[in-house]
Amino acid sequence: MTASVIVPQSGSARITRLVEETIPGTTPTGADWLRLRNTGGQGSSSEVETIESNELPGEVLGLRDNIRVGETGTFEYPFELLYDGSTNLLFESLLNNKFATNTLVPGTQEVVFTIEDEMPRIKESEYVRNAKVGTFSLSLQSAQIVTGSWSGQGSETGVAALKTVLPAAGPVTFTAPNVIDYSASSLPGTPPVAGDYVQITGAVIPSNNGYYLITDVTANLVTVQGSITTSAADPGVTSDFTGETQYALSAPSSEIISTVSAMKVGNNVEATIDGEDVLLYGLRFPQVDINVTTELTDLREITEDAPYATLPTDRTVELAINFHVINLFPIRKLRSDAEFAMTFSVSDPASNKYTFTFPRCKSAPSSKGPATRGETMTGDWNVQSLLDPSNVNIQIDR
Repeated sequence: MTASVIVPQSGSARITRLVEETIPGTTPTGADWLRLRNTGGQGSSSEVETIESNELPGEVLGLRDNIRVGETGTFEYPFELLYDGSTNLLFESLLNNKFATNTLVPGTQEVVFTIEDEMPRIKESEYVRNAKVGTFSLSLQSAQIVTGSWSGQGSETGVAALKTVLPAAGPVTFTAPNVIDYSASSLPGTPPVAGDYVQITGAVIPSNNGYYLITDVTANLVTVQGSITTSAADPGVTSDFTGETQYALSAPSSEIISTVSAMKVGNNVEATIDGEDVLLYGLRFPQVDINVTTELTDLREITEDAPYATLPTDRTVELAINFHVINLFPIRKLRSDAEFAMTFSVSDPASNKYTFTFPRCKSAPSSKGPATRGETMTGDWNVQSLLDPSNVNIQIDR
């Protein structure tokens, strides 16, 4: 007996993508998925809740039963800050609103999405539907890439086998508007099955490029959903099967993968207090951490295991600023109980920019650090962002 070769999933090969849901809890079909570029983390995961039975076991000691009572989904991704579509969608979910042109403020609009971790080597994926961002953190450190973390939860999870998009081969002849002549000589590898997808590309049918669901395989003929030739009278056009991407939940009309560079900390960063450059106050910051937490609460009822809704119930916005002790401006702000506004902007090499504005701030407990022989002194300035008259405690401009 020959043992099979077991190849575990590589962490480097995990692929994460997300798509906005128009109906909460329903993954849209034929939509544009966004690749979520990230640096690892737990990813999306299922959390099954169980309780133990308290039934008396009798003379033989032990636990009588363990009962499944619910299920929730969570996700957590560390990242390097990028100016792209997935980042914008996650910001909108965090603040419960949509960008108005290029400005985003907290609102009451539900922005949810499906997020999926594809593990191509084991041909499975794990996903969370009706997902919302609960926690966002961002760290600006001198001479470093801007890093942070997204995390949140959803009300439905699952594990799915991947649907295959057939590998490159061709040319392939369409024998009818939606029937492809599949032969062993033209398409190597595992024959397709109903439920797989075929990706059609090529100049011969530019208006029909995309992914098509295979509905039937009979002999060498593969039937796909929808007409894919330019006209029913011209069944003889040819194209190629391309790509080796696999999709677990639905085939996208396209997958958008940004190619922008990560943002770094350096001469591309701007920081202001009450509209003035922080340098005018004699302030220099080795590190600034921005933390936004939207508290999410699951709503449950007796006929379902999973929560029927996940709602935001509170939001806090805080900044933790490390400063060189050139003066005691942060300590004076704390002692005076004065309010002030702050902004931090960061851009990438293509001049794409995010600006984070905190219109009404107050100092929280802060202090200069200890004196250490041979080292310069630094301090920690903690700032809370409060709601202004327009109920805004953070504004994001892009």
